[in-house]
Order: sequence, then C-alpha cells, then structure tokens
Amino acid sequence: WGHNEGTRFDMTKPFDAEEGAKGFQLSNPPILQAVSLLASLEIFNSVGMEAIRNKSLLITGYLEMLLANRLGEGAFKVLTPTDPEQRGAQLSLFLKGNV
Repeated sequence: WGHNEGTRFDMTKPFDAEEGAKGFQLSNPPILQAVSLLASLEIFNSVGMEAIRNKSLLITGYLEMLLANRLGEGAFKVLTPTDPEQRGAQLSLFLKGNV
C-alpha cells in the first residue's frame, strides 16, 4: 500500500513511495470497513433516501436553531447557504469572539 506501482513487486529496499493521492489507493477495501458500509446501505435501502433527506433537513435546522438560542445570533455566522435545499446536511460556522 503506497508503494510505487512500477516497482511494487521487485522486493527492493528502500520503500519507493507512489507520489500524490495515487499512493493511497486500495485495490480491496478492508473487510471490517466494508461490512459496516454494507450495514449502512441496508438501512438506507430499508428507510429510503427521501426519509433520510427529510431527517437531515430537520436535524440540521434544529442545530441552527439551538446555536441561535444558546449562543445568540451575533456569536456566529453560518457560512453555508441559508436555504436548506442548497446546503446539504451540514453547517459551516464562523465563530465570533470567545465562543
């Protein structure tokens, strides 16, 4: 993993690293990660993406409301679009002062 593809099987030293992101490629995913991915995909499939998206809109909006109520509107700035249809399920924040 990470070895130069051209010399990978020469079994020579020192380690000949592949440059850039290409060195982080995997031909086979680790089995434990693949099993957890399968479990999440099964949940997505059983519930449906529309229900998952609706919940993401609710909990992202809820977080935004909690921040405004607990910290006050002036304590932070939401950098992501205010329209939930344009921001996905995350809030990027700029915290002001000693928050």
